[in-house]
Amino acid sequence: GGGFVSFELAHFAARLGAAAGNVHIIEAAPRPLRPFDADMVAGLVAASEEDGIHVHTDVSITAVEKTGSCYRIKMKSGAPLEVDLVVNGAGRAPNIEALQLDRAKVRASQDGIEVDMSMRSSNPQIFAVGDCAATTKLARVADREAQVAAGAILAQKQGGQAPFMEYRTVPSVLFTYPQLGMVGKTEEQLQKENIDYWKSQETGLTWPTYRRLGMKHAAYKILVDRDNRLLGAHLLMDNTTGVLNTFKQAMIDKVSVAALHRDNIMAPYPSRESDILYMLAPLLD
Repeated sequence: GGGFVSFELAHFAARLGAAAGNVHIIEAAPRPLRPFDADMVAGLVAASEEDGIHVHTDVSITAVEKTGSCYRIKMKSGAPLEVDLVVNGAGRAPNIEALQLDRAKVRASQDGIEVDMSMRSSNPQIFAVGDCAATTKLARVADREAQVAAGAILAQKQGGQAPFMEYRTVPSVLFTYPQLGMVGKTEEQLQKENIDYWKSQETGLTWPTYRRLGMKHAAYKILVDRDNRLLGAHLLMDNTTGVLNTFKQAMIDKVSVAALHRDNIMAPYPSRESDILYMLAPLLD
């Protein structure tokens, strides 16, 4: 698998001292990390390769065989790989089979229990949140879903407006090195949806904040609409989380690029957050 788990474990193994050049990510699709921006993924793949992590795409595995102390991975094409450990990072399924949901008229799929934006299932008396729900499976998202569900239950019993989830501004971070992070839509999504957008983008950043660390693959892409409000932010750096949280909050508050640039002028330098000014500058006109 070529998703979150596989990339994070591959970087973990490489930094624990796995045999140089013998960490492999095997993905059946044409490219890994499909939810993320393609340009940022390309940068992470390049950085991974330099750390001895080989990323294989368009690969179909036919067998995994134990041979002595090793495992042999056979594929439809190419020579087999011999490794010490094989990890299945191809995804996970919600553990809901024993719940007998059909008896309660609760609809579910292989992705989990189907819910509306107030976390209510097809049975109005039953709510689902977190990994058992067919929603974004992240820890803090589950926390927020629980808040929404509790508010909706109270509204159902006491009257009032039920709260609802907003997944549009959920940030996603891949804890590799460098970290890959995103919030909002990708450029590919905007093109498919025929949404007009403008972008500020740069790869191989040589700003002092990265040059002093010797980081060669730092990159960003900021996407805005015709009103100069954020549609998406995509980052490849050593601390995406703080910068991404700033963009996430700007999207929630519908802050313009000009206002975001002005309000971050006094961000501590040379933090990653101070680089937001450089990212936004090309969009100010």
